Formats: sequence, C-alpha cells, structure tokens
Amino acid sequence: MQVTSTRTGRVTIQKMRRGYEIAVSAAGDSGLWVRSVNYLTAILCGIALLLAQYFVGRGPYPFLPLAAYAVLCLAAFSSAWNLARREFAMPRRVCVSFAAALVAWIVIRLAGESNLWLQGGILRTVLAAWVVYCLMVFVLTGPGERLVFLAILLGGSFAQAAFGIFQYMFPDAHPHLGWISELCPERMESHAFRARGFYYNANHLAWLLNFAGAFALSIGVWGRVGLWPRVLLLYGAAMFFGTGILTQSRGGLLGAGVALGVFLILSARGLLLGAWGNRGRMFGFVALALLVTLGAVWQAYDSSDLAQYRILKAGEESYRATVWETAFRQWQTGPIGGAGLGTFTNFARQYRFRADALDDVFAHNDWVQALAEIGLIGAGLGFCVLLVHLSSGWRAFGIDLRQRIAAGGSPVSLRAAMQMGAVSSLAAFAVHSLFDFNMQVPANALLTCVSLGILASPGRKNSTGSLPVWASRVGISSALAAAAILGWNSWNSFNAEFAWIRADAALARGDAGMARDFAESGLQANPNHSALAATGGRASLVLGKQMQFSEGERRRLLERSAELSAMASKREPADAWHLINLAHAYDNLGKFDQAAPLHRAAIAKAPYYATPYEFYALHLELLGSPTEAVHFYELALNLPESTFSAERRQAILKNSSFAPLR
Repeated sequence: MQVTSTRTGRVTIQKMRRGYEIAVSAAGDSGLWVRSVNYLTAILCGIALLLAQYFVGRGPYPFLPLAAYAVLCLAAFSSAWNLARREFAMPRRVCVSFAAALVAWIVIRLAGESNLWLQGGILRTVLAAWVVYCLMVFVLTGPGERLVFLAILLGGSFAQAAFGIFQYMFPDAHPHLGWISELCPERMESHAFRARGFYYNANHLAWLLNFAGAFALSIGVWGRVGLWPRVLLLYGAAMFFGTGILTQSRGGLLGAGVALGVFLILSARGLLLGAWGNRGRMFGFVALALLVTLGAVWQAYDSSDLAQYRILKAGEESYRATVWETAFRQWQTGPIGGAGLGTFTNFARQYRFRADALDDVFAHNDWVQALAEIGLIGAGLGFCVLLVHLSSGWRAFGIDLRQRIAAGGSPVSLRAAMQMGAVSSLAAFAVHSLFDFNMQVPANALLTCVSLGILASPGRKNSTGSLPVWASRVGISSALAAAAILGWNSWNSFNAEFAWIRADAALARGDAGMARDFAESGLQANPNHSALAATGGRASLVLGKQMQFSEGERRRLLERSAELSAMASKREPADAWHLINLAHAYDNLGKFDQAAPLHRAAIAKAPYYATPYEFYALHLELLGSPTEAVHFYELALNLPESTFSAERRQAILKNSSFAPLR
C-alpha cells in the first residue's frame, strides 16, 4: 500500500488482487467513528424507504408514510457531522441546481393552496424527497455506504417479489398484515390475480421491481463483488423482472424493457472501453445475465394467461387516453403555472369526457398531471432534471471505467455499476410515468430521488462542473432544515391524520357513531383538516337520519353535519361531494332555499355522475315537485351506477301521494 500526503488530506492507493482502488479522504475524515456514522445514516435511510413501501396504503392517506418520515429525519440528523468535513465527493452543479429549482417551484405553488390539509400532505412528501436526494448527493457518496443502503432496498424488494408471487398463485388468500390491514382492509382484496406485494396497486410494485432489477443486474455484472454476492444479485435481477410480468403492468413492462435496453447499451460502451484481455469475460457476464433475466421474464409471461391477455390488448384500451385528455383540459385553465397541486380529481369530475361512477383520482400519467398541476414551468423543470441527471450518469460511467483501466485493473467498479443502475432505473421511471401514476406515491417518489441522487454525485472528485465546498455545506444544511420542518410538521399532524384514517375506515364499515367520534377528536387537533370535516359531516348526516334518536338530537346532528360540510367545502370549493353532503343536510333541516343552489353547483362540478342528479331529484321531491324529480331521476338512470333513482321514479309514477326518501 502506498500513501501520498496532500495539502488537504491524503490519497491512498491500495493494490488489490484485481486492480487498484483509489480513495480520497480529508485528514479529519478518517477513523472508524466517522465511517460508522455514515453507515448508520445509510441503514436508517434504507429502513425509512422500506417503511414507506409497507405503509403505502390506499389513496391519499397522509398518515401512512409518517413512520417512514420519522426514521428519515433521524437519518438526516445523524449526518449533521458532515458539515465539519473539509472535502466532499463533489456533485454536479447543474444537476443539483435544476433539482433545487424544481423543489422551490413546487413549494411556491403549494404556498398558494387554500386547503391546508392537502398542502401539508404534499409538502411532507416534497420535503422527504429533498432529504433523500441530499443524503445521496452530499453524504452517502462512498461505494460502501451506498452498497449497504442498496442492500437494504434489494432485501426489501426480495420480500415484495416473494409476496407478489404468493398473491399471484393464491389470489383468494388475504393474509393479515398487522394493524395496517385494519385501517386499509380493501388493500389486500384489490387487483386480484396480479402480484402487488405490500402495495395497493400492482403498477406501483412494478416501479419498485424495475428499480431493484436495474441495480441488481448492473452491480451483479459490473460491480466489484464476490462470486456468491454476484450470483445472488443476478438471481435477484431475474426474480425482480420476472415478477414484474406477474404484476401485469403494461407501463411497468415497458419500463423494464427500457431498463434492460439501457443496460445493454451501457454494457456495450463498457466493452468498447475495456482492456482487450477482459472483453471476453465481461461479454460472457453480460450475455449470461441477459439470458437468465430474459428467460425468467419469458417463463413468467408464458405461465400467465392474464398477463398475455392484458399485454396483447394494450392497444385497445381507451381509458387512459380519455383521462389524459381531461388533464390537458385542466392544463388549459393555467398553462404557465398550473391549476395547483392535488387539484386533478376535482377538475376531472368537471372536465371528463365520459360517464363513470368512479373518480379519476390521478391522471395515470405523471408527466401530464405535472403539466396540469404545476404548469409548463414545473413540467419543464422536471424534464430538465431528467435530462441533466441521465447525462451526468452517462459521463460518470465512462469516466469511472477509464480510471480503473488506466490504473491497470479490470473494468469492474462499484461506482460505475451504480451509475449504470441509476441510469437504467431512471430511464425506466421516465417511460413508466407515461402510463401510470407513481410520483404521487411517497414510497416510489423517494425511490426516484435515490436514482437522481446517485447520478448527481458519482462519488468522486470532479475537476469541472462540480459544486464548491461551501455549496455542499449549504446542501447538507438545507437537508437538515427540511428534516426539521418535516419532523415538526409530521408531529403536529399525527393526531389529526390518525383520527382521519380511523374515521374513514369506521365509516366504510358502517359504524357512523365511531366515525363521528374519531372525526371530532381529530378536529380538536387540527380544526382546518378538510378531509376530517367531510368525514365527520357524512357520519353526522347518517346519524341525523336515524329514527332512534330524539327529534332534538337528530336536529343537532344535522346542524353539525351542515357545519362540518360547509367547513370542508370552504377548504375544497371544487369538491362536488362536499356540496352534496351540505345540500342534503340542509334538505333534512328543511332549509330548501339554501340547499337548491348547492345541488345545482354540484351538478355543474360533476356532470357525468349519477349522484348529484339523484340528490337534486330527492330535493325536488321534498319541495313537492314530483314531475321535475322524475326528470332528474331519469337523467341519473342514464349514468353509471345510480343508487335509488329507479326505486324513487317508480314510486312517484305509481302513486302521486309519494313519500319522499330523506
């Protein structure tokens, strides 16, 4: 071993069995304690992402990722000692600049939101994403630290893939997953006959599997690892991509194809850069890895009739195209700055091109939804972030291989392999995002930031285009500030978010009394929580129509329902369902003049749903206008999944002395 002193630290050149490993360290950064703290940060960060994947849940439940955010904050705080470092593995200036600009634009758009509950949930996801990105860029820059972090993620992906195979083989089995199954009981019953792991949506599992497959394949072929770790990684790559077929995600399958294509292109580039004596062996590694992976993929495809059906019929699907058209209509309302984060659902009810009983919660295209919600500025920044990070990874892969070959070693390198995995996975994400929503899911958004962070900081000292030391310290400080805000916000929102998910689950079970109690307790913690107010309003409305209560008690419950529904409608004025609940509460209180304009406004906001027409027809019944009521019941019957229109219409036509249904 040869050691050469420098002004800022020391350069150690260690001769190994297969080449040279060059390490640059500052004089004050040596020591077991320093390395142990960074490894602790890597472990905590990996655990945080595993928790985010387990608690992914269903729909926009901001409570579920709070446990992951708590551990992520600990990871960030454990990295604070890096502020005292005198040298950094310099990240690319252009990558960090565009990423920071995108985060800043999202925060600016959030500042204008009137719905504080929705703003809080999205803000926490953005802060967590920035923390993960900064940890990968400024702290976890060594190949050993990143390898520990990725090992945790790949281990979790093994568990996800194994559970997905179990779900595919035994579609009627719904194993209990702890208290999360009590809060989201429908999660294990969705997407039958499709591998979905701990995710609610099989398409979201495909995102994780493409990430894991890209890194396992890249490190298994191009990484400096031992024989058995290499075999395990290549087996994992085959398992991940093979299980991806069982998710039957067409966007995920396209993403996997892109990841394998990028791996092949970069491998060809590596072979062209490699020493002549090593090309035969490396070509064999690449060919064997591809054959094993593609063989596993074909075996999974050949054994799944449903996967073959979904893939062959992909060109005949029209649903996604109509949702994208809806998002483009929303974009036209604010082309430059967007209509606002989290607004797609309400706009989709008004601008959709078809009648359907189900909401389009997301646009099934992250790029189009970004265009609609954060405008040309936000979507343009996101596209620039993608391009500059892919470019950085392409350059870093070639530079790392050239350095190893120049040192006389074999063309295998953990740094180069991780760059390859990050480029492959990010390319897969970019394509998969054209067909599904994944950046709206905290667990998958954080995975994207892992790939971006690895590409922004290849883990070596660049001579040009890198950030100065003071800027790296600013980056670490921004991560600590984001973690502090994230922790404070999560702590303050815990009681209200927990109360809401329990209230929503109780109402879904038909226990309106318990739902109301949970909602009221949560509103004490956060009176501005619009979702809690809406759930409490619905629960009070259900109770207010039950005859076992006295007249005075029923009226008090209905008045409380109107109060809570009005609060929710004020926070989310575009939500038609809040207007329907408020109008129906007024109807039951006999305040028909106040209810009528709310019913009409709900129809205008959700013209392709049966529910607004049904409740307006019921309002007309209560007013004593049966002829008009029949007209609106007939309109509702022409829309999907009307509930009581046929029954009420028949009752009115059979007997003019009808009894209104309250």
